[in-house]
Amino acid sequence: MDYVNLLLSLENESRELFKRYNLDIENKETYSELNIPKSLSTVKNSDLDKDIESDSSIVFLYNEEKEHINKIFVNKKSEINLIFIGHGNIKNIVTNSDDLKLNIIVIGSFKLKNLIVGNVNSNTNAKELIICRSSNIDITDYILNYEEGSKINFETLSIISKGKVFSKGYAKITNKAINSFSNLEIRGIILDKESQFVPLPHMNIENANVLGAQHGASILFLDEEMRKYLESRGLNKKSIDQLYITSAIDNSISTIKNDELKKFIDTLKDRIILNVNIE
Repeated sequence: MDYVNLLLSLENESRELFKRYNLDIENKETYSELNIPKSLSTVKNSDLDKDIESDSSIVFLYNEEKEHINKIFVNKKSEINLIFIGHGNIKNIVTNSDDLKLNIIVIGSFKLKNLIVGNVNSNTNAKELIICRSSNIDITDYILNYEEGSKINFETLSIISKGKVFSKGYAKITNKAINSFSNLEIRGIILDKESQFVPLPHMNIENANVLGAQHGASILFLDEEMRKYLESRGLNKKSIDQLYITSAIDNSISTIKNDELKKFIDTLKDRIILNVNIE
């Protein structure tokens, strides 16, 4: 199957829905001198085309305008972790034919399009974490129940400090994907008045014989009453912000089994998030 053309067809289907919501990305190198563990695969300014039959963690480093297309085919029960750092125009295609736990982490300034495809009787549980600090991220997640019995649960969370995130989601259950399930959740945490988060979930169901289909969106601003309570307990403003952020990140990566990857994310968290000083 030509999955690139499949992604193009979904882009065309959703064009009218999302045409007013586009962000320009900032072309700047991001997060140099990273200490990436040797156990993690690294892709630098190139495309990936790979069949995966076991747990894998891949760090993608981009700092160019050229469009890149990554294709990942999951054939056996796996945990797949994809980390994108830098800036660029990226398309990712992940097809699942078994049982997949997928974690996506995005840090920098990206125009990113993800296509998640569920094949016959496949089960996909995906979490996406978007960290936006003083940048723009324009992301579209296409969730496609393509064949019978496919189940996809996709949750995306954006944490935004002095930046903008447009988080678009298009979930589709095809007419042959009977007895399928689809859930799409888009959430954002806004940390300051300068930031902007636009969630745009949409669902297209082509048959009535499904197990379930739902989508939702939410925006969280730091609660002032809770902030005042925590301040009364001795925490300053920066510490409170860090508490909210680290809790959100830890929850998003809670399903990751790779200890080396968790340690790497902790170093990124220290560099990127804990230094955020919100006015």
